[in-house]
Amino acid sequence: FSECFKNGNGLETGGVLTGLRGDTRIITDFIPSSKHAEREPDSYYQSSSDVSILNHTLSKHQREGKDFVGYVHKHPPGIKNLSDGDRNTCHKILNSPSYAINNRLVMGIVTEVNGNCELPVFFYFVSLNLNGEVVIEKIAINILPKKSIEEITQYV
Repeated sequence: FSECFKNGNGLETGGVLTGLRGDTRIITDFIPSSKHAEREPDSYYQSSSDVSILNHTLSKHQREGKDFVGYVHKHPPGIKNLSDGDRNTCHKILNSPSYAINNRLVMGIVTEVNGNCELPVFFYFVSLNLNGEVVIEKIAINILPKKSIEEITQYV
């Protein structure tokens, strides 16, 4: 996440989150988008080339018992909530059978807030209600060293 924040060069950037199959409570990995992602100061899109590269890496994670659980991306300073574009993307993902994520998506936003946060990351669970509308729940997270995550996941 810190690389997403530090290396953005004023442009939005991001990537894919993976976690243990069937458990969105533990995020094990962040797969950054490739150089083929389309980045602007106020938008970030995964191009078809970027998606292909991400899917290749994701398939390696799936062979290790991990699945796609969501995305994290950088927003312009001060914008810590999901944008309308983010909500639309979530709606498409949650309605797509190809993702098979059981109506819960993890979305992370990295942004500057008053210029004083060491790692300003905001996370949300996103789902659809019975009417098919996007529901967003802010969640607290703990970022642990990779070694700690590996120790935890061996018992789950």
